[in-house]
Amino acid sequence: MTTKIEFSIRIERSPAAVWRSLTQSNLLKDWLMANDFAPELGKKFSFSPDSGRPIACRVAELDAEKFLAYWWDDGESGEPSLVTWRLTPTEGGTDLRLEHTRFERVEVTRLELATNWSAAFDRMTPVVFMSDEEEADPKRRMIGIRDRQEVTA
Repeated sequence: MTTKIEFSIRIERSPAAVWRSLTQSNLLKDWLMANDFAPELGKKFSFSPDSGRPIACRVAELDAEKFLAYWWDDGESGEPSLVTWRLTPTEGGTDLRLEHTRFERVEVTRLELATNWSAAFDRMTPVVFMSDEEEADPKRRMIGIRDRQEVTA
């Protein structure tokens, strides 16, 4: 059985700014998870969720500022899944498309995949905007998502 989820958003920043948020480890951590990612074909890396085991990954394909694909093995599905990102320049921004395809033995619901990626997209957009501002003016320190602290009640 194959489960595929797709998301598309328009971000009013350049493909270069969006690409940085997808491929710079420190920015990727800000909106997704801690990681040791590097944009190198064949590179093995992992995402480290706050709880649970690390997610083993490997870069499958990349074309700077246009396309990124990596295998994603959470250790639960029995087989790795494929995460792909497509960046398309538009007037005044970038269309970003995510596809996450699972080739499953264990049933993972479409709703579960969609919910997890939807939350990640919500966290990603401010990171893209902040990184783009910092790139334009490196002396300007942006206060925001990287400075957040979790507070327990």
